[in-house]
Amino acid sequence: MKENHKWKLSDDVAAYYLYKYGTNNEIEIAAKKLNIKLDSFKMRIQNFAYLDTNKGLSKYSKQTKQVYLSKKDLSAKDLKAEFDLEMLK
Repeated sequence: MKENHKWKLSDDVAAYYLYKYGTNNEIEIAAKKLNIKLDSFKMRIQNFAYLDTNKGLSKYSKQTKQVYLSKKDLSAKDLKAEFDLEMLK
């Protein structure tokens, strides 16, 4: 049985960026690159939707909330720069 993914801060940054600006194709590519099951990654994105709009999956982690609170006021350009850095790792 495969172990559950241990979410890193960088995974949450990527999920938040993709929640805000990503396409389905970009979500699939990022999930593969980060070695996260696609369904799990999409659920994390839905956690950000809940934090942002109160619609989505409400059982989010402390780390996800911290990322949301620290990144929600970033410009699209700045958030994209952080996403790009995380995807280069």
